[in-house]
Amino acid sequence: MGRKRSWRCWACTAALLLCVTLPALGAEWNGSAGPGPLSQLSVQELSDQAAQAESIKEWSSASELWYQLLLRDRTNSGVRERYRFCLRRAQQVNRFHDESYRQQIVSLSLDAAIQVYGEVLAKLHTDYVDQDKVRLPLLFKHGLEELQFALEEAFFCQTFAQELPSDVIRAFGQELQNWAKKSVKRPADAQGIARDIALAAQKSLGLKPSLVVLELACGACVGLDECTYYLTPSQFNELNASLKGETVGVGAEVVKPEQELVVSYVAPRSPASQMLKKGDRILRIGNRQTSTLTAEEAADLLKGAPETTVELEVRGLDAKSHVYKLRRQVVRLPSVSTPGFLPDPVRPASMPDPDQRIGYLQLFAFQENTIEELNEAIAKLQAEGMRALVLDLRGNPGGLFDVARQVVERFVATGVIVSTQGRVAGEFNTTYHAHGTSVLDVPLVVLVDGETASSAEMVAGALKDHLRGRLVGKTTFGKGSIQKVRPLHSMPAGIRMTVARFYSPNHQSYDEQGVAPQLEVDRVNRNMELDSQVQAAAEIARSLLMRPMSAGGID
Repeated sequence: MGRKRSWRCWACTAALLLCVTLPALGAEWNGSAGPGPLSQLSVQELSDQAAQAESIKEWSSASELWYQLLLRDRTNSGVRERYRFCLRRAQQVNRFHDESYRQQIVSLSLDAAIQVYGEVLAKLHTDYVDQDKVRLPLLFKHGLEELQFALEEAFFCQTFAQELPSDVIRAFGQELQNWAKKSVKRPADAQGIARDIALAAQKSLGLKPSLVVLELACGACVGLDECTYYLTPSQFNELNASLKGETVGVGAEVVKPEQELVVSYVAPRSPASQMLKKGDRILRIGNRQTSTLTAEEAADLLKGAPETTVELEVRGLDAKSHVYKLRRQVVRLPSVSTPGFLPDPVRPASMPDPDQRIGYLQLFAFQENTIEELNEAIAKLQAEGMRALVLDLRGNPGGLFDVARQVVERFVATGVIVSTQGRVAGEFNTTYHAHGTSVLDVPLVVLVDGETASSAEMVAGALKDHLRGRLVGKTTFGKGSIQKVRPLHSMPAGIRMTVARFYSPNHQSYDEQGVAPQLEVDRVNRNMELDSQVQAAAEIARSLLMRPMSAGGID
């Protein structure tokens, strides 16, 4: 009926994922809710594994492990700090592997890079939600940290520093401490020092000056929070396409839980749907053996310009290998699951019970086509006699804020949906009210979990505060902030930036608290028929069918 998608690759996440660059690390490490190897580990075991991953600079693994710990205790500042640190390092490593970023480095002159740096500083200083965090000395300091981190990465040194002796690279890193003492009072000061550092790095390490300046710009962004970061050209394009519900490729998502690359999802009516099945092993993409690739590198190879082809060697579930040629196309990604009904409980013949027709829908994320898809799905369920609805927001990382507000209006006619507070006058200092004109009035139960985040939490919180829906599952992630993509004028890239915080109708903050369900239930099985959270939601829906609805919602 529904499916769990790896939306954390583009929504914050973040993030997501909860940030864009958080890698897929396997079936249990890819934003999956419910039981699995990581969820079954103790806090101490997770902490030990996270520390071990950090020690060998496996930043993607470390960030995912800290993230799992954060889901268990959102108030633990130490865990949050380690998560943010490892996520920042993982983002940086992914950026170095990003071909569009590397091409950007080659094509940019030093003067052009300095202009980009200035534009990044200006946008952060004007729009970022916390004014105290975007003082120029702090932004400059974050940039120096990013450059220092780069010098500690083996791939960076091998790729960009001409494999110089480690003591030479280390010595230059130590010199950065002297640059940190420089006075930075105006943007021109930061740009001037950035130029000096870039030229010094070129002389000492052979680094291209534009690379140094861009890393200073990236550091200014990622040093603020886990959901603010510089978007490379490919990330900028992919994020915009994702919010439109589109991607260009073969239509398959992959994970790498161990040594093999596994197909985790195949989009309907995509090129991959003709050849691939979930669970297939991809052995080769083009001339690259997948045993040597990360899941992110493999995903990049599956993408490309429309109408280009890619050859795959695949081992199916029958253990036989096949070679396929797939033509890349624009693939439409649905944000709403196929509508369906939950099975009624089995009752003895002596206890007849009418068909209760409890509908089920899962919202994977909020994108441009979500409202249209949701309306179509609800209409289909209504035409088939739906009497109650279970709305599944588990694993939903958010997406377009305005679309999420419209989703609330599908269930709430009047009253406050959410209020926002930011620094941009008018745009993000607003209280939003519902003006629902086609409100669904059947009993509603909402499924949430620790990976329900951002705009999805806004939806859950509004439905809870209005007593419109009963929440079942686990407390949501606790990300009560809004990000906007600010395109750069100086080059085809952008910044994903935190611009505001939002609050529930009862003016409660979501940050680091989340939304608690009225009924807390652990998920002990992924199978829809055995999913304990779905079963609990269905039972509540049945009980609500036996009670009258008030004008304002559920009594």
